Amino acid sequence: KLQFLYFIAPLPPLLPSEMSDRAQATLLSFGFQKGLPGRGRGRGQGRRQGTRLASPADEVAAPVIASKHRKKTVCKYLQAGYCKQGDQCAYTHTLVTTTKIVQSSTRANLPLMLACDNNRVYGDDMSRWGTTTELLTCDVTTPKMLCQVIKNCNQGADWDLSILSTFLENLPEETSSAFFEKVLPWMQEISVNILDYFPDSNIPLLRQGTTQTVEFNEMQLACLMSHCFFCIMPHRHHRNFKSNNEDIVTLHDQAYLDALGDQFGNLNFLPLYQSGKVSQDNVQKTEKLKCLIHFFRKAYTRLVEENQTPDKIQVLRAHNNSIPDWRNSKSKLCDLVIENDNVIEACEDSIQADFANKVLGGGVIGRGCVQEEIRFLISPGMFLSRMVCESLTANETVWVTGCRQYSRYTGYGETFCWSGDYTHGVKDINGYPSVVIAAMDAVNFKGYRMDPVKQYTGIYQCRETTKCYISLVGAPGLEVTSPAAVATGRWGCGVFGGDVQFKALLQLCAASAASKKVIFHTYSDPELGKALLSVHTRLTESGVTVANLYRAMSSYSPTQSTSVFDHVMCILGGG
Repeated sequence: KLQFLYFIAPLPPLLPSEMSDRAQATLLSFGFQKGLPGRGRGRGQGRRQGTRLASPADEVAAPVIASKHRKKTVCKYLQAGYCKQGDQCAYTHTLVTTTKIVQSSTRANLPLMLACDNNRVYGDDMSRWGTTTELLTCDVTTPKMLCQVIKNCNQGADWDLSILSTFLENLPEETSSAFFEKVLPWMQEISVNILDYFPDSNIPLLRQGTTQTVEFNEMQLACLMSHCFFCIMPHRHHRNFKSNNEDIVTLHDQAYLDALGDQFGNLNFLPLYQSGKVSQDNVQKTEKLKCLIHFFRKAYTRLVEENQTPDKIQVLRAHNNSIPDWRNSKSKLCDLVIENDNVIEACEDSIQADFANKVLGGGVIGRGCVQEEIRFLISPGMFLSRMVCESLTANETVWVTGCRQYSRYTGYGETFCWSGDYTHGVKDINGYPSVVIAAMDAVNFKGYRMDPVKQYTGIYQCRETTKCYISLVGAPGLEVTSPAAVATGRWGCGVFGGDVQFKALLQLCAASAASKKVIFHTYSDPELGKALLSVHTRLTESGVTVANLYRAMSSYSPTQSTSVFDHVMCILGGG
């Protein structure tokens, strides 16, 4: 009746104090926010001036904790983790999934959801994890049986797993026997016993705008990677994924998805198991599987057969707003070393650049197979950064420390091939791999509504220089000792359309401001290395500062007939 009067004969708005508790509750049931008169969002209705509904932008600093039942109606805003009223809300803050009662989390404290979350249920209230553990405790002795287990773990999904099946069928007899008799049973065991490795099952997600650290060990890595192998990481399938394994979404799942957002990469290996339309893509997927299976095989050997101490792996997300004034920086140019034939991952005493996608790992579980994807494949500890890190913003980086390399490789892109085992040489004082990998994501100048010409403009010159700088220094106040050199190269100069000369000088500016030596890898382009070293030598002899170089670069235009190197030398090097 009140709703009828409102739409037919609008009344002057009442102050909250003039409303009875029953009237306020009635308005709330029609879509109004408590204490705010006006029209709500019911049946596609718009907003009325003066009315403000809770939205995903209304984040709260403190976690929302489940309150006591006052009414049976669930607060619809809490389901997305965004009720501003908190404990004062007139509606219950308990989400009920049949007989399961869970507490909602906000974006700020949301953990990585694991398959062992017992609040995830089937339609008949049977725990998904209980069903999964029964399937993973079965004896699996053939590729066909393994493929069926993966499907059954996902509610009998009708998936094409032909790449995985063919790959396993073609394994050498000795390798196949070791995998099905030792490695795979171990993967099943640690997958089922995940709570032994994560007792509180609380792995924090590292969100945008934060500086946070999360630590893992090698056994935990193997456990999480096994879950990815069996495709049981909840809600982390590819965005184009369509199947029946998650068609039942409980309030618990929906609350998590709403708070999670869409800025995390997929984790389950399903895209690697499925045959594509392009034959070369299928060959590439097979090589990726070789790297991943080798990781499991070597991890089993190290941790079970040899009983070695698991490596410690740290994932650090750094957010930094303290950046140099590039046009006035008085820093002198740093030292430069040219590597024409070596690779970045061979520089174990340096910060190793990961030419990252803003969603870490890029197309590693898919079609991509360039610098970052290859690094993830040969050093699977990098997958931990993809699991917990939201996409990077312009003033952020991620460091992965202690990430062991397991495989060697040859080729690049379509020619990539796994080429055998890799053994680490340099280790820290505790015996762990002495490796620091820094993710720095370049702007894609060939992307949507972009043009390679834009990279020479002031805003993108500053963005790229700043990104590189933050990747080398992290965030203010970090108690982390980083190496004195950075191993880098043709950053963002492939499919992203970067000018290799311009990007090389940008990195030189950033490293100089960060007091790091640059070890520049040309990837078999000695002419580039020779030209860059010549420019660096002449600029250093002339006492050029970062500000001088930065200003000279900013005056370059792609319409000129000269190269970036020639332009800079004409201004700073006397022609």
